[in-house]
Amino acid sequence: KEVVDGRRRIHDRESKEKRVYPTVNGTILKENVDIIGGHMRMGTGDSIFGSVVDGVDSATIPPVRHIVFLRDPMSRFVSGILYQINKNGDAAKSMDEIIRLIKKRIRGSRKANEYWGASLSYLLTPNQAEIFINMNAQYIETIHLTPEEQVAEAKARVAIQNLFHYNAIVGMAERMTQSMQILRHALVPDQITSEHREEYLEELFEEYIPENTEVEEDAERSNSDIRMNASEREGVSTASVLAELKNDGGFMPIFEEYIKYEQLITDYAWKMHLLQHETTILTHRTMNKQSSTILNDE
Repeated sequence: KEVVDGRRRIHDRESKEKRVYPTVNGTILKENVDIIGGHMRMGTGDSIFGSVVDGVDSATIPPVRHIVFLRDPMSRFVSGILYQINKNGDAAKSMDEIIRLIKKRIRGSRKANEYWGASLSYLLTPNQAEIFINMNAQYIETIHLTPEEQVAEAKARVAIQNLFHYNAIVGMAERMTQSMQILRHALVPDQITSEHREEYLEELFEEYIPENTEVEEDAERSNSDIRMNASEREGVSTASVLAELKNDGGFMPIFEEYIKYEQLITDYAWKMHLLQHETTILTHRTMNKQSSTILNDE
C-alpha cells in the first residue's frame, strides 16, 4: 500500500478526494510489500509470494502469515445487524423492532436449513470456496445426496485446518489487549536498527496496550478501560440486545443451532489464541531474565 500510495501521491490528496488506485500486479507486490491489509481469503497471497524451496512448494509451506480476529458468534451476529440498521438510516428502530427483526431472520434461515458462517468468507482459500460452491450446486440442489448441515460442518472443519496450516496469528475481540500483545510480539523485531522506526512501531500498539500493563495481566482487567469503535446508538447495544434475546428460552436453542459451526471455529481459534499468548508471556519473561543477566554481568 505504501508503494501504491506513493506512486499516486495519495498521501497528498485532499481529505475528501476519492482514492483511485492503479492496477498492481504480483511482481510489484512481491518486491515492495510486506504486509497487506483487508478482508482477504486464506491463501490469497500464496501464488504471489510462494516459491519452491528444495522441491517443496508453497502448498506445503505457506509463504504468507495470516492475522485473524474473531469474536463471540452471537455478539458478532447481533453487532452486524445493528451496523446494517445504522447504515441503512434506521437508527430510530426500537429495541422491540430490532429483536423481532433478528428473530425473524434467524428463524427464516433455520427454516431453510441454513447455518451462519460469516468467517468462512475469509477462512476458506479461493480454491476451497469454489469447490464448496460447486458441491452445493451439484449435490444439494440437484441430487440431494449431501445435506446442508454436512456441508456446513465440512466448511467449518476445513476453516479450522486452515487456521492450523497457515499458523494464523489469532486475535480475539474479547481480549483486545492480549491480542495486541501477540501482534506486537510477532511484528516488532527484538532488534531495530532505526530509532525512528522503533518509536513508530511501538506507538502503533500504545493505544491498545495500557501503559505498565503486564503481559500476563488478566484479560478482563486489562481490557476494562479500552473501548474501540463504540456504538453510537443510545440505549441499544450488542450486549443489551443479546440480554433481551436470552430472555426468550424458546428462541435461544434456535439461535445456538444457527451459529453452532461458527462457534466450532471460534472455539478452536480461542485455543490457538491462548497458546499464542502463553508463548508471548514465556518469551517476554525469558528476554527479561536474559537482559537482567547481561546487566548483572556488566
